[in-house]
Amino acid sequence: ETPTNRSTYTRHSPLSYDPIMAARCGLSAALAIVLAASSALASEDSKNKALCTDQEAAPPFSLLQVGSRETPKLRSTTTRPLKPRVIVEDVLGGTFLPYVYNQTTTAAPNLHVPSPISNSQFFQGAKILTMMLMPSKELIETVTTNKQSLGPDDSGSLKLKQDVPLELRITYLPDAKIGWSGVAGESDPVNIPHTLLTLRLPIDHEGDTVYQSIYSLTNDDTAMLIYRLGHGIPAKVSNLTFPTATPGSLSAVRRGLSVLEAKVVEDLGDVTDTEFSQTRGVVISPEINFGTEIAHISATGSEIDFKQRNCKAIIHEMRKLSVNISVFDDAHEGFAWMLNSDSGIVDGYLVEADLNITTTLLTKISEGSSSDISKFVAEISGTGGKGDKLATSRRTGSTRELPDWETSPKHGYNNGDMVWFETTVNESGAQRYLPPGVSIAKGEPGVIVNVRWQPAAIFGPEIPFLLDYNEMWIMLPTVFKGKRYTYPVQMLLDDDVAATAGVDFGLPKKLANMTFTWPENKTAGSKVHFDVNRHGRKVVSLDGKIGVPSNEKIVGVNDDKNDAGEFLVMVSHQFPWDPEKDRPVKLLTKPIFTTLEQTTLTDVKVSPMSVHPEEPFADWYMGDVLRAGYMRVNCDFRPSMKSPVAWYVEEPDPKSFAEWWK
Repeated sequence: ETPTNRSTYTRHSPLSYDPIMAARCGLSAALAIVLAASSALASEDSKNKALCTDQEAAPPFSLLQVGSRETPKLRSTTTRPLKPRVIVEDVLGGTFLPYVYNQTTTAAPNLHVPSPISNSQFFQGAKILTMMLMPSKELIETVTTNKQSLGPDDSGSLKLKQDVPLELRITYLPDAKIGWSGVAGESDPVNIPHTLLTLRLPIDHEGDTVYQSIYSLTNDDTAMLIYRLGHGIPAKVSNLTFPTATPGSLSAVRRGLSVLEAKVVEDLGDVTDTEFSQTRGVVISPEINFGTEIAHISATGSEIDFKQRNCKAIIHEMRKLSVNISVFDDAHEGFAWMLNSDSGIVDGYLVEADLNITTTLLTKISEGSSSDISKFVAEISGTGGKGDKLATSRRTGSTRELPDWETSPKHGYNNGDMVWFETTVNESGAQRYLPPGVSIAKGEPGVIVNVRWQPAAIFGPEIPFLLDYNEMWIMLPTVFKGKRYTYPVQMLLDDDVAATAGVDFGLPKKLANMTFTWPENKTAGSKVHFDVNRHGRKVVSLDGKIGVPSNEKIVGVNDDKNDAGEFLVMVSHQFPWDPEKDRPVKLLTKPIFTTLEQTTLTDVKVSPMSVHPEEPFADWYMGDVLRAGYMRVNCDFRPSMKSPVAWYVEEPDPKSFAEWWK
């Protein structure tokens, strides 16, 4: 949508998840300072055609506590990386960015601190449309270039199976209890029906075929977060349709771009025993997924976490279909380049089954140096560091110059019309939401900020991908090791690319529907309004009037000279499958503001604070308005130079982390 004028803009987004800092050169630099230095056995009952592996099984689990849902929202996803020389795709979804890691793999140790969530889960009544498609030469070259191995060690225990087709799978999951109504792992499960598209790459692992999801879309924002953060599936939000009849149609559209169109031309009937056996093997084949480089470097420093997903299935029916498919590529989306052909009639298999999927944490220990990691993060985020002058595109071979972050433009977030208000903190309620070792700064106010960036260059000024979007920062005053920080307990926004980029860096971002209006001419008495809703729930709204010009400096808003305004983020987005191994690091950043306009706000009225478990504002704030204002700003983020490096990488106590994560 394009606003008719700058002063009033409403976006109705079906997505969910976001915090304040995004994937940008400042964060890359912060990470550069911080970062020092992962077989299936099947048996078949010919009568009921039950499929199973010798492993326990489980599906995705929700990092978010979801409330009752009637219909799934439509959402989006990102692409995936591979093994020791890992391949990753940026959050836009168009390009693999390869990086070399020499990795060794170790099994997760016996848990002394148990995971707060079960690693097994069931999906009843799943409908799976699976199609086998040959990879393109470009994809093979991308994976194997420079003798690139997919394996975790020099023996190459994971290798691309070049003679085996990729699997394109679209799964409709009407019964997917992957969320919770309250505390994660303890409260009642919540059904999140959704459709999931995955493109899976075949990999040889010690003679067995396993798969890795290298591209994925889903039509529910919470499901996207669960897959992306908990299971290493690089899901992005999109609009997806699943064929409900034969003939029927299927489509995938993301951000207005058609990614896939498919039509079931003919139902060819029951499958042969051979076809059943082969398709069964694909359906239940294990996955070893990685996630994204950004997410795991952000989350764990030098440790690269892989998730192995093993599947059991009871197949109720399997039919062979003739499917006419077309896949597309755009500048920032699509997977046609990965396939040998972008259109044609192929055999598809429609499977109805009950699934049981188990997720196991595998850990790769990177031997890459901190400078290597710094360079890689710079390449992925489109930013540079000193000495990193050029970046070469894997896809096109083109080379572009990367700026030094210290001398690049100061602001990646520009012309932001911003309304803020301070409110009294509910100190007893808010404390349990803070990471271990972090406490509420007593007697100090919390701040809620609603801003519209026009535009934001979240991937750096040299990448011509600018976004206009609304964003809300929900912030608490905190103390860590005696130093004041501002802690973004949650962030809501209405652009899925900005949200996904932030999530990969560990920020607490969720998608929401947001309306924000303000006067073009900031005359006294003119009205300001914002309204935020998520999944049909009102989160918060504000009405006020422009007051008089002001030059106030507000901690957490535009006071970048006050150390209390530096941000502390616990990079907590990974699921704690093993709290002793899989613990987060911190991101400590300093905001940089240029205030272009500023006034007070008068006659401010704020709606009652949300009490829903996903947006528990009433647990964080008392809801009064202490003071409020409007400003127009440019903004960016840099590393906190006043925070010791050891604070970035210090991991929390496993038990405390597991309890807080819930």
